[in-house]
Amino acid sequence: MARRSARERGTTLSAPASTWACLLVLAATQFWLGVSALAPDGRMGAWFGWLCLCLGCASTARAWKLGTLRVDLTSDAVTVRGLRRRTIAWQDIRTIEERRRSWLSDRVVEIAPNTGKPITALVKASWLDDTFERDHRLLEKWWHTRTSASADGSPVLSPPR
Repeated sequence: MARRSARERGTTLSAPASTWACLLVLAATQFWLGVSALAPDGRMGAWFGWLCLCLGCASTARAWKLGTLRVDLTSDAVTVRGLRRRTIAWQDIRTIEERRRSWLSDRVVEIAPNTGKPITALVKASWLDDTFERDHRLLEKWWHTRTSASADGSPVLSPPR
């Protein structure tokens, strides 16, 4: 298989490695606290051990989600890689919008195709993540420059909620 040139590959957007690496360190600490609390000579209660183990699993899952979520921008389409890979042509995108899903999750950028459910493209990893806004602007810029709706000057409206 021939290697693709840098121009064909496009641009890749993802969460900084420092954010999900910090979550892995936190998860390791939580697992260590949980195991030591459940040890026979542990001075902390068993409830604390189980709580730490559950928090460690949640931190590991979040780090895995942040570490695997990637957005590849090419001249033809945008490809979102996470649990599954989804490629959407620029013309098939209805909107790109930022929203907060719930009080527990961070801000996300979703790509809404003309047909089907919106796809999470970017996640604000932490309050220290300074790349989220820049990546969101870059994604919208690529979309606006590659769609005819914004090229002819007509406004692109968000769907009603």
